[in-house]
Amino acid sequence: MNYPPSIESSDKSHDGNFWNDYWHNVIANIALLPDAIIGRGWQQSRAAMPLLNRFGLQRGIWIGSGITVQPKMLAYIGCKSTAIDISSVACDFARKRAPTDMDIEQFFAQTTMERELDSGAMVPRIHPKLTAEFIERERRPSGYAEFVVADVMEYELGVAQFDFAVLHYVIEYLSDSDALALASRIFRALVPGGILLVETPCLRLINYPSEGISGVESVFEGAGFVHHLKAAYESLSRHRQRGWWNKLLNEDRRLDETDARFENLVSAGFDADMRRVEGGAKLAILGLPPYSRDTWQVAHLA
Repeated sequence: MNYPPSIESSDKSHDGNFWNDYWHNVIANIALLPDAIIGRGWQQSRAAMPLLNRFGLQRGIWIGSGITVQPKMLAYIGCKSTAIDISSVACDFARKRAPTDMDIEQFFAQTTMERELDSGAMVPRIHPKLTAEFIERERRPSGYAEFVVADVMEYELGVAQFDFAVLHYVIEYLSDSDALALASRIFRALVPGGILLVETPCLRLINYPSEGISGVESVFEGAGFVHHLKAAYESLSRHRQRGWWNKLLNEDRRLDETDARFENLVSAGFDADMRRVEGGAKLAILGLPPYSRDTWQVAHLA
């Protein structure tokens, strides 16, 4: 079996029976698919926590949530989330399953940079003491997560009802018209300054920068969202198209000048986007933001 289902399943996007059968099979084989419980895209959700804290974003909507326990993870730190999925099997499983200690430690893991003895490279390592302190410090009893069985294209999202929305591995299963309609409905459902988290294999600037493949970025821009760090990703895409990315991989070395230029664009873009959010713009974070991969985010988001 495949997890997640192939994009060829897009013609089944509104078929509840199909998704019930799919999730029934996943749950039956859950010992072989532990990541299905935490849910794909969990790194992005974790990386966004400093932004949620910075802007006081607590009311969330999870669209096409499957069996992920991520809504319950953010409930752990005080968020109030509604999770929607067309599968009653998935919602029932997620509703009943409490996150384990291992789930919580994985999701909220705090890292420090340490030098490898062999290579001398600085790499992130999970710091158990910092993780335990973070979990204890950030826990809020006011959070909750509710799970609703509904077709996301029919569920009434309302206007300015949510602070943030999560769309992990959903948009690629929708037709072009449904994708734009859903993005527009999410835009209306978010408050000014709201944030949308999107993970999908169909991001042109990240996944297919040099292959001439159309991505879904334009869907969210067309709905009115500010594309987070767009200039930085466009710069990276141009460099990849000129072949430096293959050279980097083949020679196993860093191109320091290009790296520094990209990091400067990320830093400037981050500051500019945060000002836009403070001014009421709605931000779409498409893919795992690059600043989540190192300790830069800790200082920069403080």
